[in-house]
Amino acid sequence: MNGYQDELSKIKVMLKENPLGLTVTDISRRIKINRNSVAKYLDVLNISGQVEMRSIGPAKVYYLSQRVPLSALLNYSSDHIVVYNSDLVVVQANDSFLEFTNSSREEIINKPMEEAPALISRNPDLLSGIRDGIAGKESSIEVRLPFGETGIFLNIKFIPTTFDDGSLGVTLVIEDVTEERVAREELERRRVLNEMLLNSLPHPALLVGRDRVILASNQVARELGADVEGLCWRDFMQGEHISEKAKKYLSENDDAPPWTIHCSFCQADSALDTNEPQRNPHIEAIGKIWDTYWIPLGDELFLHYAIDVSDQRKMEETLEALHRSAITLSNAKSRNEVGEITLDILERVLGFNWGGILRVDEDKISAEHYMGFDIPEDWALPLSGSGITVRAAKTGVTQLVYDTRMDPDYVSPPVPYSMETLSELAVPVVVEDRVVSVIDVQSFDVDGFGDNEKRLLEILGQHIASALRRLKDENNL
Repeated sequence: MNGYQDELSKIKVMLKENPLGLTVTDISRRIKINRNSVAKYLDVLNISGQVEMRSIGPAKVYYLSQRVPLSALLNYSSDHIVVYNSDLVVVQANDSFLEFTNSSREEIINKPMEEAPALISRNPDLLSGIRDGIAGKESSIEVRLPFGETGIFLNIKFIPTTFDDGSLGVTLVIEDVTEERVAREELERRRVLNEMLLNSLPHPALLVGRDRVILASNQVARELGADVEGLCWRDFMQGEHISEKAKKYLSENDDAPPWTIHCSFCQADSALDTNEPQRNPHIEAIGKIWDTYWIPLGDELFLHYAIDVSDQRKMEETLEALHRSAITLSNAKSRNEVGEITLDILERVLGFNWGGILRVDEDKISAEHYMGFDIPEDWALPLSGSGITVRAAKTGVTQLVYDTRMDPDYVSPPVPYSMETLSELAVPVVVEDRVVSVIDVQSFDVDGFGDNEKRLLEILGQHIASALRRLKDENNL
């Protein structure tokens, strides 16, 4: 037995002195033992993991194993380590594992798995990983074990192990990742909460760091490209508003510049530095007009949201244009000129293509000035009959019809073989408590008009009424 061990030691010393490796013949010649015996000794050392073999052409070259001894792994690793043999008996454990399981070495070593601490022995996933490791399959799992309020999260690696006698086992390297996992779950909880809060806003909204990295965004913002971990100036604003210097750098380099890129209208740094909310109105971006806001949430984080004011801004501009154009009505010399100016305003300022102004007499309503339809000169609707314009004339109330197919009073335009319009807006013009005209516009689309159009036509109606009242006072009607 001692001779057997002596020969093994000689072979290991020889391989240590020859790190480039030796063949069976080389070793046989140097230690003067026949090749068959050397080959058997090398098989024993190979199985026990003390030497390694590589094939170079037809030759087998042996090297001293470079694996770290298990004892060293146990002594120097900060992880919890326990080693099982093929009978599921604990053969080694480091101090960290003993402390982790609150066990003594006597309670662990040479004990079968069912007698191991409950923290380890009662988890079925562990048993499966141990058996796979003994069978030579390396794997890893993350498990949550019941302990305290939150439990313990462990990342466990199962490493197939060969002992000195050639028998098989498995080494468990256990890393406690509870703190990291709890922190990750807390971050996820906060992310979900932040997203819920952001989603309650009807506008694009996102949480952004000073470095312009998006940390959270709502659905509206994501539809505009503001994904988490993206850059607000690049993904949300699509790079439209960064400086020419930044655009040039990005076009010439694959990496980010050494400075923080931001949009030209951005007030985020000012909000963070002063700890005061910032606003920048009427920003044109992504084909719309926005009122933009930056709300500081600390030194390095801010809430950014933008309100789409495109329709509001368009309405304001249209109102301004309407009031400017309506000045010409105050200079009109006749009712006919009032009608012509009205038609111009409807088409040029308000953008309507089908409609005009109708005259209301005691028993009928007739077209004075109309566009889009060729209306016969003798066309009229009796006030005693149907018609959305008739209803506006009789009631003195604006008629907004979203779908004319649902309105029994609808009368199609007096044009042979024409398409029926699908929505209509009729606004009465009242002078001295009497409806004298009706402004009428029509559309071939359902819901062609809304509250904005209604408001604009009613304002136009007031301007027309003022002009007609002046002409009446001047006896020019």
